[in-house]
Amino acid sequence: MRKTLLFCVLVLCVPIVAQNLNADYLAYIEKYKQTAVNQEITHRIPACITLAQGLLESGAGKSELAREANNHFGIKCHKDWTGESYTHDDETKNECFRKYADPADSFEDHALFLMRTRYAPLFELDIRDYKAWARGLKECGYATDNSYAPKLIKLIEDYNLVAIAEATLYTEESKATAQAAQQEETLKKIAEAEQVAQTDNSRSAKPVRTTTASGRKGGKKSGRHQHEYEANIVDEAFATAGGTVEAVPEKTLRERKINPAQVGSVDLYIGHTVYHKGLGKYIIAAAGDTYRGIAAEFNIELRRILRYNGVNEYQYPKQGEKVWLNRKKK
Repeated sequence: MRKTLLFCVLVLCVPIVAQNLNADYLAYIEKYKQTAVNQEITHRIPACITLAQGLLESGAGKSELAREANNHFGIKCHKDWTGESYTHDDETKNECFRKYADPADSFEDHALFLMRTRYAPLFELDIRDYKAWARGLKECGYATDNSYAPKLIKLIEDYNLVAIAEATLYTEESKATAQAAQQEETLKKIAEAEQVAQTDNSRSAKPVRTTTASGRKGGKKSGRHQHEYEANIVDEAFATAGGTVEAVPEKTLRERKINPAQVGSVDLYIGHTVYHKGLGKYIIAAAGDTYRGIAAEFNIELRRILRYNGVNEYQYPKQGEKVWLNRKKK
């Protein structure tokens, strides 16, 4: 009898909880969940945080700024703004706020706003830790309201925004956004690598030593490791489309306090350092790394990188985390 009563109470409570959810909030989440997820993919800002901020700051899109200026985050003009503006009373009368052609532009500008140095500590946080992000926004001075972080956290939990964002990561638009972002990141890495290579080549015209996939070294020794590495292929799996992977010059090795004579167990590349543990090879993830970017850098199939590390293509490695480049051997 007691179990039957308990079951009835639980059944009756479910619709009551559902009725307490604001219909405008639910509509806003449905309308902008993809836009928020696109910002997570592109800028590594948790989609659940973006949605919660949009809900809170735009009143679920019902505020004057959201309706008249497509400004969902209350971003003011500031000195660097060159776009349209909208005058609105806030802390003082007739303050200048940014006006956007489309709400999506507001979401993008909000993400870029958080790229400022002031908010750099946020990007050291785990992207999945929404509570830390909510508190971090307050600590970085994003809002003056002392209850700002608890409000965000409550919205995220009440409306199940983590699960909604997670599901949205697997839509076709999310995949297209991820692909475009990865292409842009790859081009950026190539440009940076070329710039480093040109700088190193201009500083030194020393002879070079090359390493083949079989481990044979070309060129003669002269002095005590006075040669720079022109190329260093760990094995066939790491060969780039051009057939070589550019390695860090010996001068850089010394700056990193690494003995060039011991490079046999550590292959040093312009992008990442490849460490060896038995037959396993791994790198240490840096801030901003993605599994797609790492796969592209070493010309390894993305699905293999994901399998080796037990993750999916929409997850990100944490800074300082080991990312295995081949099957981990114990």
